[in-house]
Amino acid sequence: MGISWWRMAFIFGPAIARGDISSFGLYTPFIFGFLLSKVVKTAKARVNLRGYQNDKIRPDDDMKWKQKLGWAVAQVFGFLGLCQWMKAETRSLFNFFLSSFVNPMLRFLLPYRNKGPLMRGKPLWDTTWGNTSVHAMILGGLGLSWWFYGIDHLFLGFLFLQAIPELQKRFWMKPMQHLFLVGGILLVCFPFFSIGLMAWYTPSYLESLPKPYLQTLCWFANARPHVADYYSILGVSPDADMKTIKKVFREQAIELHPDKVGDDPVKLARFHAIQEASDALTKGRADYDKSIENQELNEMVPRCYAFLVMMGYWLLHSLIDWNDVEGMRDQHKDQLRNYILNDYPLDMKALGLPNDEEGKAYLYKYCEAEDVELPVLQSDPDEIHLMRTLLSDSFPDLQLKPFPKVAGKIDMLLQEIALGSKEKGENIKEINPMSGFYDGYTIKVELRPADAKKAKKEQKEQKEDEEDEEDEE
Repeated sequence: MGISWWRMAFIFGPAIARGDISSFGLYTPFIFGFLLSKVVKTAKARVNLRGYQNDKIRPDDDMKWKQKLGWAVAQVFGFLGLCQWMKAETRSLFNFFLSSFVNPMLRFLLPYRNKGPLMRGKPLWDTTWGNTSVHAMILGGLGLSWWFYGIDHLFLGFLFLQAIPELQKRFWMKPMQHLFLVGGILLVCFPFFSIGLMAWYTPSYLESLPKPYLQTLCWFANARPHVADYYSILGVSPDADMKTIKKVFREQAIELHPDKVGDDPVKLARFHAIQEASDALTKGRADYDKSIENQELNEMVPRCYAFLVMMGYWLLHSLIDWNDVEGMRDQHKDQLRNYILNDYPLDMKALGLPNDEEGKAYLYKYCEAEDVELPVLQSDPDEIHLMRTLLSDSFPDLQLKPFPKVAGKIDMLLQEIALGSKEKGENIKEINPMSGFYDGYTIKVELRPADAKKAKKEQKEQKEDEEDEEDEE
C-alpha cells in the first residue's frame, strides 16, 4: 500500500503537539504490533508454498521459510529486550500481543465452520471456530480481569484493543450505524475518561467531584479503596500530635524490635507495620491525611488516566481504519461504476428499471459522473434499496417498479449437504468448481424416520390409486 500519510499524522500529530515526539514509549505499541504482524504474515506464507497435487513443500523453500520466520521472531524478542533495557512502559504490550498475534493465528489455524441451530431456515450464527475462540477469549479476559483487578490496564486492553474493534467490524460498511455505535461507546465511557482529562489538564477541579459520584464509579470499576489506616495501626487518634505519635511508636518499637523478638514472624510483621505507619505520619502526615479524606478519588485517578490513554489508542486505530475503509469503499464504488458502464449483466427487475435500453440509459447517465454516491455491494437488500433511492432522487420523472417480493412458506428443511476436503475433513463454505476435485466422493441422503414413514405412506397410496385405475379400465 505504500506510506499512508494519514497514518503518520494520526500517530505522530498529537505527540508533536504535546512535545514528546522523542519519547520511546510513544512508538512501543505500534512497533511491537508491526513486528508481530510480520510473524503472522510469514507463518501464513507456508500455505502458499504447498503444491496442489502433492501438498508438499520443497526442502529449499521450507528452509527459506524457516529462516524468514526465525528472523521475524528474533526481531520481536530483540525489541522486547530493547524495551527492557530502556525501561520503557510495556503494560499494554500483552494486549497488543493478543490482538496482533494470537487472534489472527487462531483464525488461521481454526478455519472450520461453526454453525448454530436453524431459526426460520437460517442458522443463528455461521462463523468459524477461530472466530468463536477469539470471542470466547475476549469475553473471558474481560470478565476475569475485571473480577481480579478492576478497570486497569489489562481490562482496558481487552476492551479497547480487542472487544470494541471486533464489534466495529460489523458496522464499518454502514457509516451511520457505525457513527451511532462510536457515539454510544463515548457516552458510556464519558464518566471515566472525563476524570482522566481533568487529571491531565485541570487537576485542581478534581476535589470538586462529589463523593457519591466517585463511590459509584469505584463500584463499577471494581476498585475498592485500600489505603491503610496508620492511626489505628499505631493505636493513636487522628488528632494526636507529633509528640504523642513518636512516643507511642518508640514504646512499641522497643517491645517488637528484631533483636528482642528473634525470629517470631508475627511480631516481626507487627514491627514492620508500625515502622511504616510511623514513617508515613512523621514524614508525610499532610499528604497521608489528604489521601484518606478522599480515597475514592485517589483510587480512580490513575485508573481513569489509564482509561484515557487506552481509549486514545482505540480512537487512533479507529481513525486509521476509517481512512482505510473509506479507501476500500471508494474502490468498491469504482468497481461497481465500471461494471455498469461496461454493460455487464444486471438485475434490472430488482432495481425497478425496465430491462431494455431505456433502463440501462438511466444507469449509464447516473454513473457517468465520478462524484456520485454508489452503494457498496454486500449481497444485502438494503444496498439495492439504497440504489433505488439514489435513482429516484436523481430522476424525479422516473417511476420505479415495486421491489419484487417472494410470497410463500418453507414447510420443511430436509437436509443440508456440506462438501469439504476428503483428506483433511475440512468443512468449506463454497463448492469447489475445479474439475475432479470431488472424485471419490459418495453422497448418501437418508430421510429422517418421520419423513421416511410419510414417504412410504404416499408411495402406498399412489400404488393403490394406480391399481384402482387399472381395475376401472
